Amino acid sequence: MSIGDVDSPQVRAKLDKKIANVFPGCRAEWQEGLDRGMGFRLIDDHGRYRSNLVRIYRLHGEMFKTSWLERAVRHAKQPEDGFPRV
Repeated sequence: MSIGDVDSPQVRAKLDKKIANVFPGCRAEWQEGLDRGMGFRLIDDHGRYRSNLVRIYRLHGEMFKTSWLERAVRHAKQPEDGFPRV
């Protein structure tokens, strides 16, 4: 894949755009200081977390697909305020 390393600004921008399309009313809150890879939590327009930490360790084409994002968010477990409606 030609968009760079897993923790590159290009990957984050592409995922930000995809997350906005897959989970309307939510955005990624990127977590800093992870040992490796990158991670985010979904946060809605009211400031409520809609996922626990979703960690991404390697770059792969599946991570930009709707089905992968939905699975990754569900696999991260449900936060107190519940999953976003898809």
